[in-house]
Amino acid sequence: MAKSPFEKVRSLVERKKLFSNLLSEKTEVLCKGEGETIFHFIPTVIVQDSVMQGYVPADQGAPDTDVEVMGNFSVEGDRYFFRSRLKIDKGEASIDLNCDVYLLQRRASMRLRVPSNLGFYLAITEYNSKPTYLIAQFVDLSAGGARVFFSDVDSPIAAATYANKPPAAVGDKLKAVLHLAPQKTIELKCEVKHIQPAVHYGQIVEHLGLEFVDLGRGLRDRLLAASIDLQQKLISEA
Repeated sequence: MAKSPFEKVRSLVERKKLFSNLLSEKTEVLCKGEGETIFHFIPTVIVQDSVMQGYVPADQGAPDTDVEVMGNFSVEGDRYFFRSRLKIDKGEASIDLNCDVYLLQRRASMRLRVPSNLGFYLAITEYNSKPTYLIAQFVDLSAGGARVFFSDVDSPIAAATYANKPPAAVGDKLKAVLHLAPQKTIELKCEVKHIQPAVHYGQIVEHLGLEFVDLGRGLRDRLLAASIDLQQKLISEA
């Protein structure tokens, strides 16, 4: 198994310093709650090094009750993640800081590698305006794009369908369905931005770099939620 791109911040002193810097830099915390709920938490004060108080802007769809969140923020160019409980009281919000914090390793990309055992795959239903059905595996995934390839080796599903795959070229446009879990899918429009040769278990394949296009806010939020879910899965293995 590939090494996790996340590194646990083990020093309590360092964790406290991170949250203090977050506050002093007036950094917002992006939070994912239940399902695909995404919102920003604006910190205002830290109480006794253990609770960060603040609020969720009214237009963010703040949760009505306490909720477990996956939060992420940037400090001095590095990105950090944590899991904690967000409490709601009379329009104000607070986050318990007695939680684990993870650093996305400095050499890692926010486009996170997708292990085949997660069962994620991309079903391509239209390629350059022509109907088709191709199953692509993921190399990595982010809220804005992905790298995929075609192979029946170590496929996340029993049968990888790609026999009628056309030759790929930069600029190709396709429609696809992102399969994240049983009964959880996202319909996408994509454009091929780059193509690179690669080796997959001794098999020569092409990695297609895809950009997700024509994204409205709702679709962006769903992709961001999916990306954070993936981060959480990878953190659990860190």
